[in-house]
Amino acid sequence: MREPKSMKLDNNFFIAKNISKSFGGLQALHKVSLSIPEASLTLMIGPNGSGKTTFLQIISGILKPDDGRLVFKDHDITSLPPNLRFTLGIASTFQIPRVFPSLSVLENVLMAAGDPTPNPMRALWGVDEHELIEKAFNILKLLSLDHLWNKPASTLSGGQMKLLELARSLMSDPKLLLLDEPLAGVNPALASRIMKFLTELKSCRGIAAFLVEHRLDLALKHVDFVYVLHHGRVISQGSPDDVLEDPLVAKAYLGE
Repeated sequence: MREPKSMKLDNNFFIAKNISKSFGGLQALHKVSLSIPEASLTLMIGPNGSGKTTFLQIISGILKPDDGRLVFKDHDITSLPPNLRFTLGIASTFQIPRVFPSLSVLENVLMAAGDPTPNPMRALWGVDEHELIEKAFNILKLLSLDHLWNKPASTLSGGQMKLLELARSLMSDPKLLLLDEPLAGVNPALASRIMKFLTELKSCRGIAAFLVEHRLDLALKHVDFVYVLHHGRVISQGSPDDVLEDPLVAKAYLGE
């Protein structure tokens, strides 16, 4: 078997080193290490139950690792809560969008203006309201949601809600986006548009994105690097072509 290319753990943007996590007698992650460069798209894949969501929740701060370190832009964030990671530039979206259904699309985006706490007055406090609204409209326009700005979030389709959650994340000017299955339940045309948009964010704004995703036919066309997780361990890593040609990956998915 050809040895896959490894991503060196020596960049100063984001590094996870030897991350382990157990739940009772079940070891969900075992010494998982990876690196996410600035301005990149990194994908983590693997069969159901391989530990992907657990790992994503550890990066976001929802879960704490039992062992290992997380470093973001030279800051050790291993013990930081999610809100402090947010202030450093780490923003998350979720597989099931967490929008405020009774608020309008624009109000949902404004809620994320510089503060992770859901309080519109706090988001606007001390900042020129017109500038924030202009910024929010520009983000909505990028995601083709500007025509829905005054609609309640509850009226959006599932795919549009995912775009709205992405818009809220961008309102905070993130440096690293954590995306949990951003293409799940989204029609192929919209899913392709989401991936193209993430590629544009990487190229034009220098934003890095780390995705957990099952829809490989759509995601692999756009990402720079792939990690494959199986039974809580990284079994393969490299470019999309490297990973697709690795027999260990086929074996993990086919259950042989």
